[in-house]
Amino acid sequence: MTRKSWEASRRHMLTMIGMACLIAWGVWWTACLRQNHLIGAQRTWIPAWQESLGLDFLNNYHASRHWLAGGDVYREPFGDPMQRRFCYPPCVLPLFAWCAYGSPRTAVRIWTVSLILAAGFGVWCACHSRRQLHLWPVPVPFALASMLFSAPFLFALERGNYDTAVVPLLILAACALTKRSGVRDLAAGTCLAVAAGMKVYPAFVLFGLLPLRRYRALACSILVGSLILSFHFQDLPQFWANVQDLIARQSPLALGGIAPVVHTLSSCWPLLWRDTPWAILSRIPGTLAALGLLAPLVLLISYRIFHCPSPRSLLLPYLLWLAAAATFLPPISIDYNLVFLPLACIAVWDRRDPVAVHLCMAFTLLWAQPIGVPIGPVLLLGFKYLTLAAVAVSLANRAQEQAALGSKDGARAVDADEPVPVAA
Repeated sequence: MTRKSWEASRRHMLTMIGMACLIAWGVWWTACLRQNHLIGAQRTWIPAWQESLGLDFLNNYHASRHWLAGGDVYREPFGDPMQRRFCYPPCVLPLFAWCAYGSPRTAVRIWTVSLILAAGFGVWCACHSRRQLHLWPVPVPFALASMLFSAPFLFALERGNYDTAVVPLLILAACALTKRSGVRDLAAGTCLAVAAGMKVYPAFVLFGLLPLRRYRALACSILVGSLILSFHFQDLPQFWANVQDLIARQSPLALGGIAPVVHTLSSCWPLLWRDTPWAILSRIPGTLAALGLLAPLVLLISYRIFHCPSPRSLLLPYLLWLAAAATFLPPISIDYNLVFLPLACIAVWDRRDPVAVHLCMAFTLLWAQPIGVPIGPVLLLGFKYLTLAAVAVSLANRAQEQAALGSKDGARAVDADEPVPVAA
């Protein structure tokens, strides 16, 4: 069997496996939607709420309806199933205004389908990035099944949390950044500003515009972000007070332990060194320690992106990776925030990466697959960080390859006495 036929056979086999997994997943979630809870949750990492799907979505559902009725969701009870306070920015309320036209169960089903479509769109675009980078073509059905069965996405789907809804905004921003014009910069800046307004932590992605030299897009995002902040500006102090109250009660540091489904470096940092010979390290502020762990990875990728003459094919994985890295910073970070990391992995990981990258990716299978296994939460946190680091190295390698490819193209153009192609 020739190498080409072997590669075709392997792709065909992965396609068949992916299709079978998608059918199984579809049957499973159809049953989950009918019974309105996650079937088999006890065998997964997910601490599912058995009364209904979409616990976090229902917070937005009832808050938006209370707001449309003229109520104050930041200071008044609004019907949350767990009597939680509203801890999302004011601009989120109009995004869920459509909830006024349906029952909770109908809205949960619509929202569930919307999140699945957003994830599918993200997978398709990630596979497209692989083709642009000339990587081994992973079949879309296999990549989609990997995403849908991943623990972060299943957790996001069970809770109805809207982190996955940020993915299309990052895709649109990456598409707008492929070429330079005022309209495209405004579009990219608007998408990133809306993403930051929805979840706050995507504001970290804005720093990625600096190595891309897209200063006008950054200015547009700041301008649009300022306009978004002006919406119900008077509620921002109470919103921040609600968030601080949530951190004081529910962060790992406040609870005194690390749960398997959290990955905040800032809040977990003091707990990592408690009752160890290196307890003095717990005196380092958690946010500073988290930045110290993330900064080398961000600088590595940003340096490679900055020196890449045409980073068009790297834009989407770059933005996805930055969003994933940002989720390690807040004092409360639940694993449904990590939906960006599997997509970035699909876009850039390749078999020609160093052995160390493949070893780190092997640890990914221990936490990103849905079935819960008896592993300590500290090890799980370390595995998640190693996955982030491995994808960072893969992305840096792809940037270096694109830079080398651009240099060769430029050299050939000079040898042929032709104009050198300019990076978009």
